[in-house]
Amino acid sequence: MSPKAPARDRQPDRKRGHRMNRLKITQTHDVSFGRGVEGASRSLQSRPARVVLSLVAILLLAFLVALPACSLNGGDGTTTTASTLASAGPSTTLAQSTTTTDRFPARVTAQGLAYRVDSEGEASGSITEFVVEIKRQPEKKVAVGVREGEVSGTGDMWRAAAWTAPLVATDILNLDLADFAIDYEVSGRIDGPSAGALMTIATLAALLGDQLNSEVTMTGTINPDYTVGPVGGIPQKLEAAAAAGKKTVLVPLGQRYDLDAKSGQMVDLVEHGARLGVTVKEVADIFEAYVSLTGKEIPRGTRLAGGTPAISPAAEQKLKTFIEDNVNEVVAVLSAFQQEPEEAQAANFDYALATQDAVDRVEKYLRQGSTGAAYGSSLVAVGLAHQAYLRALAYGFADWRELALRLKGVSPEGKISDFATKLVATSPATIGEASCVMNAWAQLTTARAAAREGTLSLDRITSLYSDLDDDSLGRHMANAIAKYVLSEVYLLAAKDNLKLAEVAKGPAVMSADRVRQLSEAYRRAAEANLAMLNSAVVPRIAQQLGVSEEDAQLFLMMQDDYYFESSAASAQVQALLEELPAGTARDYAVLGTSFMAFAGSAASMAINYNYGAQYNWDGSIGGFVHDKPLSRALDLARTNAEASLLQIDSASGATVVPWVWYELANVDREGAPADKISALFNYWNAHVQARTLQAISGALEPLVR
Repeated sequence: MSPKAPARDRQPDRKRGHRMNRLKITQTHDVSFGRGVEGASRSLQSRPARVVLSLVAILLLAFLVALPACSLNGGDGTTTTASTLASAGPSTTLAQSTTTTDRFPARVTAQGLAYRVDSEGEASGSITEFVVEIKRQPEKKVAVGVREGEVSGTGDMWRAAAWTAPLVATDILNLDLADFAIDYEVSGRIDGPSAGALMTIATLAALLGDQLNSEVTMTGTINPDYTVGPVGGIPQKLEAAAAAGKKTVLVPLGQRYDLDAKSGQMVDLVEHGARLGVTVKEVADIFEAYVSLTGKEIPRGTRLAGGTPAISPAAEQKLKTFIEDNVNEVVAVLSAFQQEPEEAQAANFDYALATQDAVDRVEKYLRQGSTGAAYGSSLVAVGLAHQAYLRALAYGFADWRELALRLKGVSPEGKISDFATKLVATSPATIGEASCVMNAWAQLTTARAAAREGTLSLDRITSLYSDLDDDSLGRHMANAIAKYVLSEVYLLAAKDNLKLAEVAKGPAVMSADRVRQLSEAYRRAAEANLAMLNSAVVPRIAQQLGVSEEDAQLFLMMQDDYYFESSAASAQVQALLEELPAGTARDYAVLGTSFMAFAGSAASMAINYNYGAQYNWDGSIGGFVHDKPLSRALDLARTNAEASLLQIDSASGATVVPWVWYELANVDREGAPADKISALFNYWNAHVQARTLQAISGALEPLVR
């Protein structure tokens, strides 16, 4: 539970000037990082000369990673139903899918819509067929395969969708992915994640014993909360669908208008489809799309409706204690900041001012009764305060090597190891405790990765000192300070999670096997997502910035928090499996870390592919190509998060961690463009974590047999 800092908190406002009188600081303290944890040391106070750190050199190049819609999507079945069913909506009285125990192996054929731009810049759409085959898996092992008819017939983006689709499909039906062997067979060449929604529906159809309407197809990615994400190239995909005899094409909600690559103009897809003889229909989620593609409804369990997610009074009081401690630390750190020379303060005052803004938000959210949002902002304030202080301390160093060595002396890595030892000894018995412990492990993993990244930057300074100019030295120093502070904040969040376990109870954990199976599913899906990002996004950055792919990946690590967290978590899973003995501690360490990898990779894909982030010169997100679909997605994500949270008794305190994610999302969605992605990430986390808790408690009855 380490909330994303809203963009307004992460990016100090450099237009405000030095308004010292705004700081509500009345006391002077010596400062240590992390509420009694030794850290930000006065050992950095040697100042033989004044050297300004160059902290923004890496952000001076525009970061334009909005991927073109070179992706697949489709939706045909080998058995055709009546064409009138294609237009049946959720309000129509339809039969639910029914199943028998002897339906496996099951096969469903689908036809995906693809979009490509050839070497001469000509855009076109096409149809590619794939088959989903599902068999029973008596060994209880997660097994998802891709069978190719051509060498390298599928790309990393399509493989990413091939892992997310079965994860979502089995979750919708309350099934265990480890009970099935799921294969996707592709005859030609195919790539792109925009077949994700169709692949999910085809997988559901195979699980339910249904077939797809051959006259209907769709395009759209799949999100962790069952919603359909935006794609591009839809005008050309409609042309391909019409040529193949399709009568209806489903598109993501909010995407009635899309860019026509041939004309360079935005087109009304409904009108464009009508001219082609194709009905274009917007769909919000898998449930709506399934009706149009099969004529049947997906079975849904009993879902509590109405009300607002809440937590127990004891859990809320814990959070308020954390908030008070965090604000007290901020006051102490800013007091120390004000003891630094005026020149050092002036150079870094925007960070102090941003810290005060974060504290102001803490007070506002508490007045509004939003304790979860107040807690998140208090963590942000702690990080910003320490950034201001450490940067001021570093301001006067002339010898970069001396500064690097002194900073390495306050590395958080020792404290991280000490806390890991404590966490290993923790064995959760209830789902509330499990939630806190798995999240503590997730935050600890990121803390360790951030600390190591900071140390690596310092090592570059000491080993390459004579080869680096001042800008490069400043960039590495800035990254080291930022990563050390990030590490400390994540460590603080990890400790808070463990303390919350004292009041987070709920039903007992019923199945250790289920914990391990979920870990495996999240880990595999995250690896597939990261492979997609590394193969599609990183090369684009390298080309745009004129740097190597290694440098482009480093840039993305520094620019995209979700990519950094996901990469770090994914890399740590194997280490945890090797370092920790088999048992409860390892199970939850791997579950939390795998979940972090999956959630972060999904958010990074949303930023860099689904919603087409448009970056400002300084690397901040200025807007999105698909802003309307994002707004709709936030509404749907909130509804899904609420529904999942309400399935668990809040009085037990079991939902405190996903509830904090939910509270943060409600605040972030009203903020800057980057905040809206944070909100989506937080809603997804709340939904998926609540579903995970239900799964390990045995509360989810399979909706099919």
